[in-house]
Amino acid sequence: MPRIAPIPPLGALFDQHNEHRIFLPRALMLGLHHLSAFDTRWPMFGSWICLAVAAVPLYREIRSDRQISWFAFAPITWLLFSLRQQENLLWGWQLQICMCAMLVITSLALLSRSEKSDATLAGAIAAGVGASFSFSTGLLVWPAGLFQCLLQSQSSGRWRGRLALWCAAGAAVYLFYFHGYRKPAGHPSMLLALRSPGTLIEYFLVSIGTPLTTNVAYAMAIGVLLVIGSALCFWVVRMDRGGHLAPGIGPGLVIFSLGTSATLAVARSGFGVPQALASRYCTLTAFALIGLYLTVLRLRRLFRVPASVGLVCLVLLIVAGTIQGNADGVIWGRQTRAARQAMRADLFSFDAQPDSVLATIYPNPAVIRERAPLLRARNLSVFSTRCRRVSVVCNR
Repeated sequence: MPRIAPIPPLGALFDQHNEHRIFLPRALMLGLHHLSAFDTRWPMFGSWICLAVAAVPLYREIRSDRQISWFAFAPITWLLFSLRQQENLLWGWQLQICMCAMLVITSLALLSRSEKSDATLAGAIAAGVGASFSFSTGLLVWPAGLFQCLLQSQSSGRWRGRLALWCAAGAAVYLFYFHGYRKPAGHPSMLLALRSPGTLIEYFLVSIGTPLTTNVAYAMAIGVLLVIGSALCFWVVRMDRGGHLAPGIGPGLVIFSLGTSATLAVARSGFGVPQALASRYCTLTAFALIGLYLTVLRLRRLFRVPASVGLVCLVLLIVAGTIQGNADGVIWGRQTRAARQAMRADLFSFDAQPDSVLATIYPNPAVIRERAPLLRARNLSVFSTRCRRVSVVCNR
């Protein structure tokens, strides 16, 4: 009988994974694996559920203005559920990013509706804490929320108390997060990115545009357009001294997304600009498009003709990018399904497989030979009768 490893202490869930402290996703994945006999498809379904939950406050944001048709929600769903983010949708481990997206949207939505230090603000802070401990860029919810509060202060005088509480909560999260923090081994130095400002800027712009294309040049052009469009919208909102325009969560989402792209550029540009096209980042960088779209919808109240022109251009851009992203995602999904079925068969017969085959499942075959007997002894993962039965039904 293989030796059963002891259950890790609760504090281990806060341990770093690269730059991240993914306490909430780890806890949820442990629960899902316990319920499913280690069926790794359950966290994958969890990612879809997180995106569906994230759509609720976005829909409420649209419907909060009765002058906006419910049909205006369509472009948001195209971005939120785009198959361009295929890694996050088809790899259960990426539940962390979808959970972060859900909690960031929830936090900013609750913050926009809170007018004082009440339960709504407490919910916004709680969701912000959850986002911070779901994925590292979730920490950007705090400056994004601060920016959102400052814009809202023009139309509401009761903002100082909630702003102080929001900043205090964010400061506490940052202190806890970076206590004992260590630079991940094997990652490029951030100073290296600062020594190559051209590469840094290029990576930043490509990251902004990558939810709509897999071409570096096109992504950079889209990134430039979105940065300019966002700056214009923020300038208009800031100039609304009369408080006629309620900005909503659009500006907060844009700042969060641009901050995500900037953070990725500093931490990842050492890997090369094409790495910015990785699909796993699209879930969060698409917030710039969603936030800009929501902001332009609000601007139509005061500037109907120019805002309508901008809105049409933005929707056409989203449609074109979504069509390409979904087409690429379908192809990638079919390839992934075939690869995963082969990996499942190889893991089930690991005793008879050479190291060269097991290396396609995990880079270190010795780890598989050490841990697969434990899975088999405990009737888990591909060795579970329930998982095999579900797989037969799904493959028919």
